[in-house]
Amino acid sequence: PTPAEPPTPAVPPTPAEPPTPAALPPAPASVGSLGDPQPTLNPTANRNALSTMPSNLLAGATHGSRLRATAKAAMRAAMALMDLKGKWVLVTGASAGLGQELARQLALTHGANLVITARRAQKLEELKAELEQKAGVQVAIVTGDMGDHVDVERLTHEVTKGRQIYAAILNAGVTHFGHHHELDWGDFQNMLQVNVTANVFMCSALVKHMEEHALGGGIMLVSSLAGMTPVPYQSAYSGTKAFLVQYGTALAHELDGKPLSISVFAPGGIQTEMTSKEHFGPLQKWLAPVDEVAREGIAALRSRERLAVPGFLNRLGVFAFRFLPRGLVIGQLGATYRKALAETNAKQPAAR
Repeated sequence: PTPAEPPTPAVPPTPAEPPTPAALPPAPASVGSLGDPQPTLNPTANRNALSTMPSNLLAGATHGSRLRATAKAAMRAAMALMDLKGKWVLVTGASAGLGQELARQLALTHGANLVITARRAQKLEELKAELEQKAGVQVAIVTGDMGDHVDVERLTHEVTKGRQIYAAILNAGVTHFGHHHELDWGDFQNMLQVNVTANVFMCSALVKHMEEHALGGGIMLVSSLAGMTPVPYQSAYSGTKAFLVQYGTALAHELDGKPLSISVFAPGGIQTEMTSKEHFGPLQKWLAPVDEVAREGIAALRSRERLAVPGFLNRLGVFAFRFLPRGLVIGQLGATYRKALAETNAKQPAAR
């Protein structure tokens, strides 16, 4: 007989495939800027996707930052070089010195209509008559004392009443050159009001005014090189001008992408009425002609520079200050100013 076939061995069942992990959800669009979606992570391509999540998010954030920077650059490009012709420009402290020269060049060279402010009405009237005759522009006068905050509030209201301010140069300021104990408390409070408080108040009001009208203009705060490098024997003045540098440049970034620009102008010593006092006599050789400084200031305003220092040597000094020992630089400044004070005091008759 034919032998029976051996039994077929049982085939073990095929093991079930491991379940495929669910796909991770895409990164939220808010990770990047302007709602740019992030790439979806694929766990089948990378089983360790969770460990790579931070780098992907970082890449998305970087991409978003680039888009945001591009958008802001486009906004700045849209606000081209300021054309001041026929537009209202405010200049504070316009009765003398840099403010007066700024007003002259704005009217005669750029054809701007002006709102000029200062305490001395007669000086403003003379400037108004000169510019209206020579340049054929409109000039409005608003007198006021920047050392009186009530007056600053009134002046700010009158400046914008019935007109749209396209650009403003906040130039008014006071200084003190001498030993710190020679500046009494009342004079220091006046300096703080004029150089700091009044400028911040007017700048804030003008930013709101310009945002409402969206004219695409800008504001320039006139600081000083003393605000970028501490100057002994001008310690209080140096401190107030340093505030304007920090405030103005920070505000410029805060308003990035808005339809206006903020500039800070930091000139060195200038040949003006303010520096004609006898204490500045030995320093006259270091002072720049006011017309050159005004020309560079207007150029900085029109080109919307965030921080502008006029004069090649001044810019070189600011650059070098980043690398040289601070104590060395400030010490040299102090020695120069101390010598100037000593020479001035030697020329004065002895008290009896």
